[in-house]
Amino acid sequence: MTWTITNETTDSRGFHLQTTLFEGFKIEQLRSPRASSDAEFLPARVVFDGKEVWSFSKDHKNFGGMAFLREVGDELVIMVSTRHTLYEVVPVRDLSHRQIIGNEVVGGRKLKELVQLKELVAAAERLEPLWSPREAALRTALHKASVEARKAEKLAVDAAYERERALHYAKRDAKRAEITGRQRIFAYTLSGDRRHGYPVVGDEWLVLSAGAFCISVTSYDTKNGEIGELIESFAVKVDGARKARHAVATVTKENTSVKKVSQQNISFVTVPVKGELEEVILASDMDSIRRLRDQGLNSGTLVMCPKAGDDDRYSVFSITAGKIEPVTEVMRKK
Repeated sequence: MTWTITNETTDSRGFHLQTTLFEGFKIEQLRSPRASSDAEFLPARVVFDGKEVWSFSKDHKNFGGMAFLREVGDELVIMVSTRHTLYEVVPVRDLSHRQIIGNEVVGGRKLKELVQLKELVAAAERLEPLWSPREAALRTALHKASVEARKAEKLAVDAAYERERALHYAKRDAKRAEITGRQRIFAYTLSGDRRHGYPVVGDEWLVLSAGAFCISVTSYDTKNGEIGELIESFAVKVDGARKARHAVATVTKENTSVKKVSQQNISFVTVPVKGELEEVILASDMDSIRRLRDQGLNSGTLVMCPKAGDDDRYSVFSITAGKIEPVTEVMRKK
């Protein structure tokens, strides 16, 4: 923006006069003889193409404040205010083609732009803007439109979120149905316990509900159901806000613990157990029975050993799910 100050003079009353030239406009300013020498010049009249287009004394009769010349970006404006209140902001560029009809200004830029310019000047000068009825009505309409736009934007964002959420759950449910439709597989822990579950690869198990039993595998062919190597068995558990794997155990296809038991030097005897003849493993003592349990014997396998403190009796036990349960006692044959 370019503007030039020329013709600084003093009139017969002692008023200091100054003329500012801006884009064809001649802004006549004055300073009171009572003002200090460093006080600013105040706009009194604007002339364009030899015609007066603005006059403080005519356009603002009986006004108790003053007019000031201000730069706002690339604009030169006339600010009409009191010490605390901003009444009007007049862009100098508009003065060549604006008109005042009654008490209303027409022509020039749109009222919306003038309101925004007034807000900008008020903030820069730390003044409280006083809005005309037209300005107030426009600001109310703009605020309402802004609120409605934000509301519509929020509704659009919420709708997009719900669509994404629904899509996420649809994919999850479809994946869950696909996994639970797979044929369950069976495996054995290293201690010989039997496990079963859905074959899953990687983090597929995260879509399953709490309590689902799984066996992780290296691969799964959805077309023919072929599985890769077995890795671990586990159950899905909800831990706070997240899911976790519970009771994780390394598994194999073969029950390796049975082989360990079969390699031991054991013997079998047939004895009456609760009225029925049963084949029972004969162990030398309770430690031997515990070793058999630790090696994976389960599913109700019957084992017996001499009863402590009584050479004529044997104690018969059932090994089930890692527990040694007493069943009965039998007499030694003589």
